[in-house]
Amino acid sequence: WLFELIGTMALRSLVQAFSLVRVQPARLLSTPSMFAVVDVKGHQFKVAPGDQIVTEKVEAGIGTQIDLEQVLLVGSATETIVGQPSIAGAVVKATVEQQTKSGKVFVFKKQRRKNYRRFRGHRQEVSVLRVDDIIHT
Repeated sequence: WLFELIGTMALRSLVQAFSLVRVQPARLLSTPSMFAVVDVKGHQFKVAPGDQIVTEKVEAGIGTQIDLEQVLLVGSATETIVGQPSIAGAVVKATVEQQTKSGKVFVFKKQRRKNYRRFRGHRQEVSVLRVDDIIHT
């Protein structure tokens, strides 16, 4: 009932005038300090340290640390480096957390009036990677 009585704009000016609520600016601490765009098996991912990505199967054992060397872009709060097409010397280190299959994709084919119906399912093998570090020299 307070909003109806005073109005939204008047309430905001009252709050700012009496400093009842302190509005803090957005912190940069919640955003990662560094990010990169990597190409893994033909798919591009924007990653930061601690991120988890699901990509096509990578031939490595669970717990193995792999190097993703196809880094297309590296950025931070102060600078951004764009590769043409990739950045020489930049590496994203990731750990294989899981080797699994994706959700089932159903394929249904039909030709009407010909009694032709085919129903197939497919599950793609995928790897779950955890990004450990972004190294740029």
